[in-house]
Amino acid sequence: MNDWRKKILTAAKQRQQNGDYSFCPRCGETMREDTRQRDMCGSRRADIYVCSVCGAIEAVEDAGIIQKSDISNWWIFKRGDGA
Repeated sequence: MNDWRKKILTAAKQRQQNGDYSFCPRCGETMREDTRQRDMCGSRRADIYVCSVCGAIEAVEDAGIIQKSDISNWWIFKRGDGA
């Protein structure tokens, strides 16, 4: 993983540690802890929380059922600012 992706993930993790779980960094869907619109789980690709749907997808990828998607395809990197 290159440096700018590490910086974006580090900033997003810091926001999560401060209580801001407003979006899933993998898919961009709402992931607010207070409303539990999507439950959170730890990513298997990065040290950060993702929504339960993305967590399940990562588990299926690791089981070899579907092809692994590259972390560069995550919503947070396509968005660009990581905010």
